[in-house]
Amino acid sequence: MSRIFIYIFSAACFLVFLLTSYISLAWAQVRKAGLAADGEEKVKIKIKPVLQCAVSQRKTLKIVDWLTILISAIAATAALVAALLPNENGLQIHVIFSFKIAISLILLLSAGIVDAKTHTIPNLLPAAFLIVRIIFIPFEYIFQRENFKTLIISSLAGLAATFIILYLVHRLTKSGFGMGDVKILSALGFMFSISCTLSTVLFGMILTAVIGIVLIIMKKKTRKDAVPFGPFIFIGFIISVILGVY
Repeated sequence: MSRIFIYIFSAACFLVFLLTSYISLAWAQVRKAGLAADGEEKVKIKIKPVLQCAVSQRKTLKIVDWLTILISAIAATAALVAALLPNENGLQIHVIFSFKIAISLILLLSAGIVDAKTHTIPNLLPAAFLIVRIIFIPFEYIFQRENFKTLIISSLAGLAATFIILYLVHRLTKSGFGMGDVKILSALGFMFSISCTLSTVLFGMILTAVIGIVLIIMKKKTRKDAVPFGPFIFIGFIISVILGVY
């Protein structure tokens, strides 16, 4: 994988991350209006209202929203570049992995923004994860045949183990850990492996605890207030990618 490819691919992904953040803010706004008090969708969200909101919101977005768009895109791009560059032994990830990481960053970025605004993660995002993973299977068979069996076993184990573990956490915490989080993390496990999911959850929970404590000290939140985990899943995955856990 040449450095020219890395730079061009990373620059293209940066623009996609920017667009994803911008549209996700519009999606969150439209979705919030379509949710009932219990978090259930009152109406089915369609593409046209989201695009219309995306066009009109450029005049109403606050500085913090523009900063969120920019910082999220920079962070995702930095993680992608870290994954693409050769490690200390001169080894590089397979090009298929680079696309899997980029797509995962896009989906988790969208999940994080929507969850931050609505405290829900749309089912469309974990479903997209599953579809993309299935699409990659024939390419892995063609270009990574020597590791194909290991990749499939890791994906299936990641999906099953993540769902079982996190669903139990969901039940034990009486929905303190939402089903949206369970679904998106299980889909992430299917995309990569259980180790990737566990490291993402670990880093995400550490950051959630730190931010939660800070907000409580600042009296912005109380101990009973829920903090959306979606943004921390995105950040946790970025850290995992930078550390090479995927």
